Amino acid sequence: MYEAVLVGKAKRVDFDEDIIKRNIQIVRKFHYETKTFFQRDFEKKNKQDERDIFGETLIRLAKEYKVSIAVIAEIYGTLLER
Repeated sequence: MYEAVLVGKAKRVDFDEDIIKRNIQIVRKFHYETKTFFQRDFEKKNKQDERDIFGETLIRLAKEYKVSIAVIAEIYGTLLER
């Protein structure tokens, strides 16, 4: 989330100061076994998922705005290997 917010801020998106903290608090309330829509789609081998949004788009924008998103890039690379 931190890296995605960095990209957004580089694009001048106006985030609330506590956006990451609030979202983490929400996610912590989920049951341990809860999966995101992305996880469910990803597990279905032939179903289209949002990896282009969460990976390609953020990586492209990070390069454009000269923002380092090493964690997102690493995770995206791992997803592409599957």
